[in-house]
Amino acid sequence: PLLEVADLRALGERCAGLATGRLEGVLQPLLHAPGAVALVLPGALERAPAAPRHTGWPALGAACPGDCVDGWTLQAACAFGPPGRLFRACDEQGREALLLLAAVDADEAFWQREWALRRCRAESLPRVLSSPRLRRHAFQLFAPPRWPMRSLLDWAPAHLPLEPQCALVLLEQLIDAVRALQRRGVQGLWLAPRQILLDEGGRLLFLPEAAAILPGVARQALPADSVPLAPELRRGEALDGRADQFALAALFYWLLCGRWPSIACPESDGGCRYEPLGERQADLPVGWDGVLARALAPRPEGRFEALSEFWLALQKPLAHPQRVFAPRRLQRGVLALVLLLAGAALLVGLAG
Repeated sequence: PLLEVADLRALGERCAGLATGRLEGVLQPLLHAPGAVALVLPGALERAPAAPRHTGWPALGAACPGDCVDGWTLQAACAFGPPGRLFRACDEQGREALLLLAAVDADEAFWQREWALRRCRAESLPRVLSSPRLRRHAFQLFAPPRWPMRSLLDWAPAHLPLEPQCALVLLEQLIDAVRALQRRGVQGLWLAPRQILLDEGGRLLFLPEAAAILPGVARQALPADSVPLAPELRRGEALDGRADQFALAALFYWLLCGRWPSIACPESDGGCRYEPLGERQADLPVGWDGVLARALAPRPEGRFEALSEFWLALQKPLAHPQRVFAPRRLQRGVLALVLLLAGAALLVGLAG
């Protein structure tokens, strides 16, 4: 990466007729970059060994438990993550890891995705491991979860819909993961419930793989049937972090009622109306329907400017709970009953 932005023409001019005593002056401009290191091997160029030809990192067409991949033995397929591509694995030293096989040969997007995830420091994201042996195939290694976990997709049928406070705990951890990735230039994430892991204590781990925007590479295509996805992602339009806000709001909606908002589904044309949750859920905090309706707006400009605003808008009704008034028809009935009882009491008093 350093040579891609360096002035190579000036470097070549300085190297012309280079003498040993001038070597430090030639390399000094390059060494100003943070973390830059130069390794110089003196000797005649014609005697240098030929560099080995690199053929890339191909994806494995298929794998099953018992196979060995670059020193890692696949032990069992995981019930979460991409089907048929995520395994529990062990190396020659007995170190355990989650091994994720790439769907296609490793390209620049593959390495940028790994680079971004390796630099994220969120508890709700997996820790990337380095292989002790040189990789010859396209795969990634992650530290195994510290607790038994299952995917949100498997966990949901027995638990949804969630109480608002429980759903909020999961959303907060997901927001932390998405924010960490956004800070590394990753946007337009697919928050697939199969990629989201949960333990019995409510701890969450997100295994990100598909994202529309990665640093330094062209926009990536996402599966057409992905749910949830923002409308602008499906239409191939320009996007920013508000696409992730939409996906988080759609997932939160799903946690609260057990179904996806229509606008987040593949068959949506982006013109669907928001379907309020408060009509079916009496314990929904007042104001949440308005917050979700805004975060799920068809156009990005209709949503909150940042994830922090979305989160604060959800927190506000909890800090200042509001009284839910009964419908007007019910209020009139109660008033009539009170007047009737008062009149009866008055008549009894007069009769006495």
